[in-house]
Amino acid sequence: MNLDKEKGREKNTEKEKEKEKEKDMDVGFGLDKEKDNTINNKNGYGSNEFKENKTEEIQRITVSKLGQDALTAIVERVNDGFIGGKINRTQAANWILMRFNENLSDTEIKEIRIEHFDEVAVLEAILRQAKESGQVPTEFKALLQKQLENIGQPKKKPKRP
Repeated sequence: MNLDKEKGREKNTEKEKEKEKEKDMDVGFGLDKEKDNTINNKNGYGSNEFKENKTEEIQRITVSKLGQDALTAIVERVNDGFIGGKINRTQAANWILMRFNENLSDTEIKEIRIEHFDEVAVLEAILRQAKESGQVPTEFKALLQKQLENIGQPKKKPKRP
C-alpha cells in the first residue's frame, strides 16, 4: 500500500513539475529559466548586476501573434552566428524595452498615442473633469446645445413614392 502511495506521489510530483515548467514558460516570450542562465556577453547580461536583477519579481506581458513572430525573428537573427552564448525571447524583449525606454522621443510618444486614440475615453475623461469642476468646456457646451436644438425639431417623414 505504501508503494502505491509512493507511486502516486511520484506521479503527482511529475505532474507538479510539468505545471511548474508551464508556469515558467511565458506564452508571449517563452520564458525559460534554464536558458536565462546561459547568457554571458559584453552588454552586462552575464554580469553580477544582471544576476542580482534576475532575483527581482518577473512580470509577464502578452503580445500579439505578429509581435511574437517579430521577437522570434530578432532572437534568431541575434543567435545566428553568435558563438559567445545564446539569448532567448525574454532576454531580447527586456533588452529592447530597456533600450527603447532610454531613447523614446516625444515624436514616438505622439505616434503611439495617435495609433491608440480612443474617442470614447476622451469623452469619459471630459465628463469626469466636468463632474469634478462643475464646468463643461465651452466647445462641448456648444455641441450639446446644438444637439438640444436638433431634439426640439420635429422629424421629417420620408416621402413615399
